[in-house]
Amino acid sequence: MKNRLPFYETKVPNRLAQVDKAVLEAYGWHDLAESAHCEFLLDCEEEGEELGTGGKSQSLTPKAQSRRRKPYRLRRPDDFRDEVLAPLLELNEQRHKEELLLAKQSAKAEKEDKKPKKTGNEKGLF
Repeated sequence: MKNRLPFYETKVPNRLAQVDKAVLEAYGWHDLAESAHCEFLLDCEEEGEELGTGGKSQSLTPKAQSRRRKPYRLRRPDDFRDEVLAPLLELNEQRHKEELLLAKQSAKAEKEDKKPKKTGNEKGLF
């Protein structure tokens, strides 16, 4: 009988990579889309800290440490994440500037709409 990996270790990473690739292609970042992939990576772990203890330090025996589950997560590697974040931050800044400009233009147009309009044919009251 074959040793089969659980569903989440085979299908989920492939699906996430497909989603990543589609999103990156939609942004036009084809070079990043080609290198999109997910891995089960070990998260940072404090020495002597048990998961689920609310951050309280506990001394674990060597036997308990060997049985303890490691905090693996399905995620993108750090270097790939950084490559994606850089253009996203630039795009965010660009869109923020555009929104500020639109808001300024909208406020100016609103202010002009509130002013009474003169046609030139009107005579003054006095």
